[in-house]
Amino acid sequence: MAIDSVSSAGNAYQPVQQPNETRVASEAKRTADQAVQTAKVEEQRQTAQTQHEQQSPPPKPVVNTQGQATGQLLNEIA
Repeated sequence: MAIDSVSSAGNAYQPVQQPNETRVASEAKRTADQAVQTAKVEEQRQTAQTQHEQQSPPPKPVVNTQGQATGQLLNEIA
């Protein structure tokens, strides 16, 4: 009697496939979670930028010897 070694190894692992609805739902949830995370990061960035702008004085225009603005801006630290 012959031994079929290929058939016993061929059935060792059968990957379980997710149904399409489950896969689509999990991808939608992952996308929604990423959108929420992105929104939180953007809100924190805007909050930090607003605080930084409120703390730093606005730049002062550079004037030449006749008192005319040159179009350049200079940040002075008091």
